This record gives sequence, structure tokens and C-alpha cells, in this order.
Amino acid sequence: MNKLVKGSIAGAAGIALLLGGAGTLASWNSSVSDAGSAATITAGTLNVAPSTTAGVWSDQVGPIADISAYRIVPGAKLTYTKTFNVTATGNNLKGTVAVTEGSITGTGAGATLAGFLEQGATFTVNGTAGSTFVAASGAQPVVVSATIEFDNGADGDENLAMGGVVNLTAFAVSVQQTV
Repeated sequence: MNKLVKGSIAGAAGIALLLGGAGTLASWNSSVSDAGSAATITAGTLNVAPSTTAGVWSDQVGPIADISAYRIVPGAKLTYTKTFNVTATGNNLKGTVAVTEGSITGTGAGATLAGFLEQGATFTVNGTAGSTFVAASGAQPVVVSATIEFDNGADGDENLAMGGVVNLTAFAVSVQQTV
């Protein structure tokens, strides 16, 4: 190898060494931790559970003893009332309670029937009408009155729903944090 090539290689190696070490020559740093003696936090909770009291089905005439034996007709309105308990802990925690959409399903004529059924709900939280709650000590009672109404349309519109069976087991109450 000639002297010029050897000199170029040695010069490049020297420059690389200088550049690699240049970042550590005057790199001072310092840190301190001062979060105090109680430096832990704990996550809050949000839960909904059914009360031990059974829910009650009723229609516009009165209570229904066995909902699985009930035969709904156009124009009928069913109401299911049950108390649930919301447990919410956390600073500034607020939330809402709702009935989960899509809880009425069926196949065949049952799917047609499900298409005619309108669902809604009203809520009473801690004795006050509404669907919002604020975190509090202990469980908060939430009374849910869910409604299912079989709309009465024009004559014969609901004929394809005759004999249809819908499944209500997916009925669910949900709570969701809003803040």
C-alpha cells in the first residue's frame, strides 16, 4: 500500500475517535426526586352488579308472572324494573348508566319481531331521576325501568312477526366513566 492511502486511513481513524469521544467531554447532568414521603397512587374502581331482589316484568295491565309464557301483540308495552348497584370510587369520577344496545335478538320470524320492538329505559340513581352518578362511598342503588314496545303500524305490517320468538337474555346494564 502506498503512503498516501495509509495516511488517509490513519487520518480517518483519528477523526472518528475524536468525534466519538467529543460527546462525553463536558456532559454534566444531575437529578433529584422529591415526590414526598407518600409517593404512591391507587386506581379507582367502577362496577355495576344486580341486586339480590328479582326484577319485575309488567305490561299496561299489570305484573307478568312468567315472561317466557307472555305472548306480545302489536301495541303492547312491556316494562322490566330491577335495582342494580353501582360502586364507583375515585377522585372526580363521574359516569352514566345505560342499557346495552342490541339486547333483543331473534332468528326467522323472531328477527322480524325484534325489528318491530323499540327499547328504551329510564333510570333513578340514589332516588333521583336521571342516568348520571358521581363516585361515592359504598354502593349506589340504580333502579332501571327498561321498556320494550311492539309498535302498531298499518294493518298487516306485523304479520311476518307472528309466532316470532326473541331472546332477551343479552339484556345488560352498563356504566361508563364520563370524566
